[in-house]
Amino acid sequence: MRPLIAAPAAAPFPASGHTSLISAVRFEPDSGHYLLTAGYDNTSRLWGGPRFRLLRTLAGHEGKVMGADISPDGSFTVATTGYDRTIKVWRGAGCHLAAVLMRDAPLFGQCK
Repeated sequence: MRPLIAAPAAAPFPASGHTSLISAVRFEPDSGHYLLTAGYDNTSRLWGGPRFRLLRTLAGHEGKVMGADISPDGSFTVATTGYDRTIKVWRGAGCHLAAVLMRDAPLFGQCK
């Protein structure tokens, strides 16, 4: 049996990056030139450019990162949430940690 869709010769997204499962993927909606991923390796990663190269690794959660979102206004404001019961807000081109919000229960899913 032949596949219905042929796989591309070169992957458009780099295989390196997260060291465990990816739990969420979000495109920056304004231009689509940036991609944000959240992973079970306790990090989120910001990718950019035509081949989505790694730009920043957002480390700070003490457990799996389950959700991530990026602002639609091009300000590079990012929110991440994870098993450590925190919501972390990262700001600016350097994605510095700007705020940490604590929760009574673990957060799962999307940051919206």
